[in-house]
Amino acid sequence: MKPDYRVGTYRGFSLGETLVTFERGSRVLGEDQVAELKRRFDGIAREVITEGGTPYAVEPGPCIAEVNLALVDLDLVDPKELTGTRTSVLHSFGAATLVLEIRDGHTGEALLRYGRRRRLEGGYATGADPATGAPLSLVLQRFAHDFQRDFQRSMPHVEVDAPPLTCEQRAGQLPPVAEGPPLPD
Repeated sequence: MKPDYRVGTYRGFSLGETLVTFERGSRVLGEDQVAELKRRFDGIAREVITEGGTPYAVEPGPCIAEVNLALVDLDLVDPKELTGTRTSVLHSFGAATLVLEIRDGHTGEALLRYGRRRRLEGGYATGADPATGAPLSLVLQRFAHDFQRDFQRSMPHVEVDAPPLTCEQRAGQLPPVAEGPPLPD
């Protein structure tokens, strides 16, 4: 996190394009399934963020934080591959690393990056395929809510001498706050 940034100092947020990558050896979803996964995850993210009172903006701009999400190293279990194995119960659909990045919507400057790897709760025992809509949506909802709670608990508290920059100052609409006492004439 940039030392001159404080979460919550922007008046709204926009969502950048969500990135999805698969772990080597994982089941890989088709383009249509990935597009649906992104659509669902973006909707869940928008819902979770707006629940906190931050308004959604269609495009980035001054005083709008651009939130970029990524599901990195997504490792999905394929239930068909488990047929005939000695595994009778599997309690996970796999795992994913969720990365959250916040950028200034006007300058594009990266302000914060946060990531966490989580197991995708559910699993083969439920009889559902994680690539289908309902089970994966439920998993992503839990993931997003847990992530928000974990993110708030682990926010770095950086003490700096200068006050944080306002979104207007980052956009060049106001001069930065002077550091230190004024110089004598």
